[in-house]
Amino acid sequence: MKRRWTILGVWVLILAGGTCAWAQSELPRSPTEKPAPPKLDRPRGKAMKMPTLDEAKKGAMALPQGRSATKKTKPIKVSIPTAGLELQLPPNFAILPNADETQVLSAAHTEGRQASQSLSILAYPVESTVSAKKFSEAMLEDMKASLAMRHIKNVEAKPMKIAGSEGYFRSANYSFRGVATLGYNVVFMRDYHPAIPGMESLPLADRPVVRIAYVLTAEVKADNQPALVTLFAQVTNTIKLVKLLRPIEVKTIYAGDYVKNFQVGCAIRHPYHWFARTNDMGILLGQTDYTLGGVSSPNAQLLSLLVPAKMTAKDCGALSIKDDQSKPGLQVEILKEGPAKLGRAMGYQYVLRKRIVPVAPVATKAPKLTEPLVKPAPPESPSPAVIEVRRLLCVPAKGAPGKARHYALLVVFEECTPQAAEAITDQLAATFSPLRILKDKPIAKPYTGPVKLKGLIP
Repeated sequence: MKRRWTILGVWVLILAGGTCAWAQSELPRSPTEKPAPPKLDRPRGKAMKMPTLDEAKKGAMALPQGRSATKKTKPIKVSIPTAGLELQLPPNFAILPNADETQVLSAAHTEGRQASQSLSILAYPVESTVSAKKFSEAMLEDMKASLAMRHIKNVEAKPMKIAGSEGYFRSANYSFRGVATLGYNVVFMRDYHPAIPGMESLPLADRPVVRIAYVLTAEVKADNQPALVTLFAQVTNTIKLVKLLRPIEVKTIYAGDYVKNFQVGCAIRHPYHWFARTNDMGILLGQTDYTLGGVSSPNAQLLSLLVPAKMTAKDCGALSIKDDQSKPGLQVEILKEGPAKLGRAMGYQYVLRKRIVPVAPVATKAPKLTEPLVKPAPPESPSPAVIEVRRLLCVPAKGAPGKARHYALLVVFEECTPQAAEAITDQLAATFSPLRILKDKPIAKPYTGPVKLKGLIP
């Protein structure tokens, strides 16, 4: 189901993986600062009863969130239609940028400069036979294999109702990068019929079913269980499944913080609910389309590299397209080209349609003359086409005589019209900004190791 496209030639799409602490990632980071003790409105001398998880979920007791909870009193409503989720966060939680294709929400409550509570939701396309319990067990095995997590102790594991479905809850105490942490984790599922080209007219019973495994994780410092119980109860009581939409169908706000890569000198704003991270060539960002089985669409790469000073943005694009067209089995069609802005500067743009066309083998003679000719196998059907928008810019390179700095914003869309792809690229390109290159400033990289999960993910 998954189709991954690679930018050929000198433009290489580097994909890395990162999730949350339960799936071997740095985000969300476990808290490292103890929050202020809650103010309890009760008579002096009477002990406060610690609620169980079930009591908290029923609203039997409400625990204070700490001193920062007095700043805001209303919960924060969060809608993520591209993941088919709606929920509410407690007051004073901040929504953080997603760092991975599987991450659909990352949020934290801070005390000072450190996160005192953190919450994340991941979404994985899995086989329809995978259960919530089986997926939860696979994630626990990944936790045990993680170098960042030590001294894992299971506290509780049991079925749990969430979002109208049967999920599987697990709590654990562990040391995450040396910090004693308590985490609550619940896995729950949803089934849907992906939009597969050519199968829209078939009855639902005859169309394939894809299952999404949602992983909701809440973490606090190990001695702050009351805050964890309240956080987990509020989120799980309000979360619900809604209609799953494609990223290209949802209005995106391109007003997040700038994602910066000082080593190659480029920055771009982080669109809300997109993932984004830096790599050695620039910045990778995009959003997962679960209606297509979990592919990244749109999938954007902002690149920065040196080229000969005489080359223009149009020259760089033409050379790269010519290299693509020379690859066997890759069909590249130029739909549109012309001047277009990248940031505030005028550059050049190509809108392409690309697809993989299988190459039929050539018939050959058998070793013996008495044997028939070996006939070539019938060619496979061409893959569905993708639309790729290349927004390019060349500027003089400071400190590099005879060279120009070439910036390239490459955005790939699956099952999308050229007009819609160009409109999204326009909004993304408007947030581009060049940076002064600082070679001694390291690139902040999230965890890039594999997420194994025992082969549960197709």
